[in-house]
Amino acid sequence: MVHILPHALSLGGTERTVLDLVTSRELADLEQRVAFIRSGPVQEFPPDIILTALPPRHNSLPAALRDIARARPTVVHGWLLAGNLFGALTRVMAPSTRLVTSERNLGDELTRGSLALERIVARMETVATANSNAVAE
Repeated sequence: MVHILPHALSLGGTERTVLDLVTSRELADLEQRVAFIRSGPVQEFPPDIILTALPPRHNSLPAALRDIARARPTVVHGWLLAGNLFGALTRVMAPSTRLVTSERNLGDELTRGSLALERIVARMETVATANSNAVAE
């Protein structure tokens, strides 16, 4: 499983949730990796599970996609719109990959462009998850 996060610039709720998943006993049998679309400091994540964004390497979207493809994940877990879109792109390139999305937003406050991108993700996902009732609503 590869968790795809938009950036490694801060340790917010999304990053903390991924850290919980990576270290959980329930998922101990899974090989879990983390891919960051944009570079940044990732000190909180064990270096051996990071596919992208390791300093001083300067990542690009093609490089991150290449790193994920080399890992040959059976599941990609996208987070937020950028991570979910990247997961959808991964699924286009490897249709047998399953896409699990988190923190997808279909609310009234989205721009037309963001809503269109969220709908693309929704068509590609295998399952959508929410890490709280507030997110689910």
